[in-house]
Amino acid sequence: MIKVQFFARNAATADPNDSLSIHCQLALDNEKQATPFSLRIAVPLRYWQSNRYGNWVNEDYFRADTINSYLKSTVCAFEDIIAYLRMTEEEISYKNLRKYFDTSTFSMVTPSKSVKSYPKLIDVFDEMVEVTGQKRKWAKNTYKTYESRRVNLVTFLKVKGLESIRINEVRYKFFESFDVWLMTKGDVCRNYANKILGSVKKALAYAVNADYLENMPIGNLNLEYDPPKAPNYLLPLDRVKIKEYQGSMYKRVRDIAVFLMYTGFSYVDYLELSEQHLLEEDGWKKIRHKSKVFALPPLMDPARELIKEYQGVDNLPKMDLTDFNKKLKHFGNYIGVTIETVGFNLTSSVFRDTFCSMMENELYIDHRTPMAM
Repeated sequence: MIKVQFFARNAATADPNDSLSIHCQLALDNEKQATPFSLRIAVPLRYWQSNRYGNWVNEDYFRADTINSYLKSTVCAFEDIIAYLRMTEEEISYKNLRKYFDTSTFSMVTPSKSVKSYPKLIDVFDEMVEVTGQKRKWAKNTYKTYESRRVNLVTFLKVKGLESIRINEVRYKFFESFDVWLMTKGDVCRNYANKILGSVKKALAYAVNADYLENMPIGNLNLEYDPPKAPNYLLPLDRVKIKEYQGSMYKRVRDIAVFLMYTGFSYVDYLELSEQHLLEEDGWKKIRHKSKVFALPPLMDPARELIKEYQGVDNLPKMDLTDFNKKLKHFGNYIGVTIETVGFNLTSSVFRDTFCSMMENELYIDHRTPMAM
């Protein structure tokens, strides 16, 4: 047996003249009631009489006959759906009841039309990355960032047995479970976990825009963030360890590190540098990849010496960011610049912070100037 109930949302606190949304709630025998859903009907509260079965809307309201007819059709539709599920030996569940109910017509969906093909979550994620990347002309590193997030998503789906989850099945509980899993891995920080979760939410938004979904199934994720971290920068003695390295094994890594340390460029901007960005006035002028504003740092002597050694900016050593950071950590271990000795491991971002620190703390340049650079 099924019980179909109607109620006016927020009726207890509303004014009699307020128009309230009419919701439907289902109750199956021996089961908890299903989550109410809107029938997209609004009725002034003073005309609503929920205890009058068949005449839920007072006849004084000009649309009473029409709305009461809609509600009667809704009751009949769910009775027809129950009969159909029994006949086809499908599970009589709230999910299937909603599957065969059409809110726009207040009737049972024709079975042949009821099984809408929803794409898998991972397929929508891939499509979102491809389409958005082409539209916004993503750089190679941006694609790599999303590939890393995809790896975490795929691993989670496999662990939870959700490889085939459809885009219409993703709810808050999915994000809660994914969040817990990410934070118990041990190699994902709070802020990066948020970026991964945010990418999945972007896939849902993309699904709405691509007409895979009728509406966004979730709202805000209410994510927490780690407090901002103090910058990691190298003191003069640690910079000397890097500059004075003379071996061949880490020669390219050392040269890139020194160049970054004495220019302040981010790694993606370093990879894009060419002769055209070097000004005659001993400085640089390059549009930053991330913010699209000009970077205008000075050309300091250690960077100038490297350009001379490699016979031009275009010939400076380049390598993939992931490879650079991996080799940089080994280099740091070799020269004694590690988390045990300086409080952090060497990464490409350390040199950017070091550049700003030198400007302010050693050259006594006001902090606004490096910001403008």
